[in-house]
Order: sequence, then C-alpha cells, then structure tokens
Amino acid sequence: MTRNAALSGLALCALVASGDARTRDPGRDPAMAGAPDRQVVLGDPSIATCPTANCPAPPRKPVLSTQFIHGATRQGGDQAEWLSNLGLLVRTGDPDGQKVTQYLGVMQVPGAGTAWALNTDLVRNASPGGENSFGGFEGSGTPGKPGAIGARNGSIGYELDFTNWDTESAPGVGPFTVGQYIHAQGSYTSLSGIYFDAQMAEGAKGWHAAIMLNGEAVAKEHGLFDGSHARNSVTIAGRHETGVNTSQGNRDMRAVVLRDGQRACFNGLENCVVWDDGRLAYTNRAGRTVFSIDEDGNARFAGSVTTQARP
Repeated sequence: MTRNAALSGLALCALVASGDARTRDPGRDPAMAGAPDRQVVLGDPSIATCPTANCPAPPRKPVLSTQFIHGATRQGGDQAEWLSNLGLLVRTGDPDGQKVTQYLGVMQVPGAGTAWALNTDLVRNASPGGENSFGGFEGSGTPGKPGAIGARNGSIGYELDFTNWDTESAPGVGPFTVGQYIHAQGSYTSLSGIYFDAQMAEGAKGWHAAIMLNGEAVAKEHGLFDGSHARNSVTIAGRHETGVNTSQGNRDMRAVVLRDGQRACFNGLENCVVWDDGRLAYTNRAGRTVFSIDEDGNARFAGSVTTQARP
C-alpha cells in the first residue's frame, strides 16, 4: 500500500459526521470562524497503517486504524511544532461534573486478547524506513550512528507539567492535587501499579535510575510515602551490592529511624534488635532476650562475657 492510498483509505473507511453545524462567533474567536462545534468519527479499525516507531512489517499483518494522523516537522529549530493540540478551558463544574481534555476507554469482553488503553513509543536516533516499514512511512526505522543527536537535545516519553497557583495540600489536608493518579478497583488483586522491564542489547541497562527524584524543591516532607497496609512496605530482591545506600546524603542525617517496639532483624526475622521499655535488647532466633543495655549504660547478658579473647 502506498502512502497516498493509506491516506485515501482514511476518507473512505471512516464515517465522519459533523453535528450541530453552528459555528463559533468569529468576533469572539476569529481563528475558529467556520469550524464545526462537534465532530463524530464512527468506524471499525480498517485502515492499514504503519505506526511511527512501532510498525509491523510483512509477513506480519499491518495495524488497522479507524483514524490516522501523520506529519513531519518542517520548520527550524526555534519553531515549536505540535502534531496534535487539545485544550480545554474549565469554567464550571464540581467533583461530580468531571471536565476532561481527553478520555481513553477500553473494555475487554470474555475471550478478548491483550488490550492497552494507552501505548506510546519513542525511538531516539533512528533512520526512517527499513524492513519494519511500508507504504513510504518511516515505520520502526533502523538504528542511526551513535551520537548523531546533540547532547543538549533530550528524549522524553511523557511529560506532565503541574502548576499550583491556588493553595497548599498535604495528606488528608486541602484539595486533592496530584500529578498522576492510579486508582484500582474490581474484585481481584492485580500485579503492579507501575511495572518496569527492559530488553537491551550488548549487556546495556535501561536506566541509571529507574525512578529519580532530583532537585531541592521536588518534595517537602517525603521522597516516598507509604500509607498502605501492605505486608512489606519495601521488598528488595534481585542481586545488588547494597540494599539501601545513604552514603551520598548529608552526614547529620538519620539513616534509619525506628520507633519504640519496632525491630531491626537479621537472618530473616529471627535475630532482632529492639528498643523497648527503656532499653535496647537483642533477641535470638527463639525469641529470647539474651542481651540488653539501658540509657545509663547498664548492660545485662543471659550468658557469660569473655574478655581479652578473639571476637
């Protein structure tokens, strides 16, 4: 399929119906003069497309779409170019009258396959074309020469800019103001709210930091806050040189803070140290306290103390 044929298919395969032909007041908004107030696009996915950065090539079947929008930048480096621009000015509403710029909904029925409500792909430093492309589109592209993009030019898969010019809020206080909201519901427990994996070449790693909080003004009280009732607040698995590393922080920081009665355990959950009842105590795997020391330095041992011997 040629590029022109793909574009023609958009007009032939999608039913476009404009409702309410009234136009906006040209005096109020001259740029919108003659534009319909509403547009409805109805049609099953039927246009063979070659998505940028993720294009299946023959013999795999092409991606079928109901609507296809494609473009390429043409202007100089000092000119912003946005392929799609959606804006909503919210003047009315309350918690029950939701105002949403864009909504994406997917429903999986019995027997359905894997589904995505939103899927984005960004490829840095690719040459258009190659075996994973067709119809004259860039497709998935092929790797470019390393370093071909200037170091000052970033690659950002998704950016969320949040501006608060209203009031301060904190857990349980003030309005609900969050940069990203992940809400779970249903009858069964799902795998993960955020999931990372990577498929890298030649032993490379995906990220230097999978999650990075950077800058003095990023967080006021908590870099990470867990208010859930999960069995483990943080679980470290895999293979690591260090479980928790605070050596890059300030020297006067308390690396770990425990309240009275909370235990720091070794060898799983068997050998623990706890501050309780005005003393620091060590309990063995049987749960028996075998050593303690109070605030005045008075120590008690269940066994003997050997001096002048190899520890």
